Amino acid sequence: MTNGRLIRSLKKGEHFGEKSILLESTRTLDVIAKTNCILYSISIDTLINMVGERFKDVLYLNIIKMAFAKSELFNKFNPKLIENVYECFKVKNYLNGDTVLKPGYVMSSKIIIILEGSLLNEKTNQIVGKRGDILFEKELIKGNSEEKLKYELVADPDFLLVEADKEQFMKHLGGSLKDIMKKSMAMESLDKIPLFKNFSAKKIDILSSITKKEKFYNGKRIITQGDIDTKFYIVKSGKVDIFIDNNYIRTLNENEYFGERALLFKEPRTATVQANGTVECYVIEHKDFRLILEDNLANYLKGRFFLQDFSVELKDLDLVQKLGDGNFGAVCLVKSRKNKHHYAIKSMYKKQIDYEGLYKNIELERSILLKIDHPFIVKLVKTMKDTKNVYFLMEYVKGKELFDVIREIGLLNAEQTKFYACSIMCAIEYLHERNFIYRDIKPENIMVNENVKKN
Repeated sequence: MTNGRLIRSLKKGEHFGEKSILLESTRTLDVIAKTNCILYSISIDTLINMVGERFKDVLYLNIIKMAFAKSELFNKFNPKLIENVYECFKVKNYLNGDTVLKPGYVMSSKIIIILEGSLLNEKTNQIVGKRGDILFEKELIKGNSEEKLKYELVADPDFLLVEADKEQFMKHLGGSLKDIMKKSMAMESLDKIPLFKNFSAKKIDILSSITKKEKFYNGKRIITQGDIDTKFYIVKSGKVDIFIDNNYIRTLNENEYFGERALLFKEPRTATVQANGTVECYVIEHKDFRLILEDNLANYLKGRFFLQDFSVELKDLDLVQKLGDGNFGAVCLVKSRKNKHHYAIKSMYKKQIDYEGLYKNIELERSILLKIDHPFIVKLVKTMKDTKNVYFLMEYVKGKELFDVIREIGLLNAEQTKFYACSIMCAIEYLHERNFIYRDIKPENIMVNENVKKN
């Protein structure tokens, strides 16, 4: 409120108080609790500690993102795309009553976002735009509109905006509005893939630029075992089936990927991938991806390749040591004589499975594990059997259970708690997106890789 006049009402999840920080001014409004309220507050010092001296840029960027999210024109733009064009914007500050725009201004020439304050039509004294608005959206949508402002716009009260030349803005984003929309959709899909989760906004932008879209109809072979191909595929919509030596292995769904070996090597395909219904895929060529390939990602991909080696057989495995005992058998560390990689193998006695009537449970576990592939979830390579046992060949995580790690460390500090909790939540989020629920989350069932720092 100001001078007893209600300016606006806020509800749960909304915020206030940033104006005095952005404008470096004293408080100009009264904020009064309309009902019983619980508020969270944060000091400038804390903001600086969290995001650094450029904390104002973070605040500006967040308001810009919110403005784009509610915009009729820009609401489909990927937030990371907006981060890439932040440098196009200039911040301008006006005092109460200052002229912001004059008659004759071409309304489609700039993208203007109001960060604080309101704009008034000087003649009618009506509000033309307020905090979080993108000015003249209709004119921006028309594209080449040369419509000019017929009245003067003034600041009310102290006023802050960011503006960017429209042509420069669009050029920076990569071309026409249609092209930018396509890029945003590609970025949204790429952003959901764990493989690219830690890519910067700039690299995701580049990745989306080199990504093409292809459609395949039911039964169409996308990849054929034995062929040499250089493409990496991400399922945009639909699903695909994977076969090795004509034997069905698994089905991949939306936002899952295949053919990643092609990103690093030119070698024969190890499996056949076939469209199950109509499928749309994002496709990335080996030569393009190499431009942004990071060492960490390359090493991660190489490590995962062994977890997709379906040619491993029981006869190829040498026992290294016993890791523990399960309810139905032992868990052992083994090494493949073929690829020299270490695996964990879980054995289950057929007689006990039969006695307990658990074949359906085992098959359901197998089916789910074959459908998931996430850095924070132990991966199932394949299942095997002999006359006595059923075997799950699994990724080997060299480390300890979180339960033992906590006993070594003692009470976790805030940073450690956040790290472990966030890692677990990433895995749960991935499962929930695929409609899977894991109901036995406890420290004994969580492995901590030996590479994780404990301090």
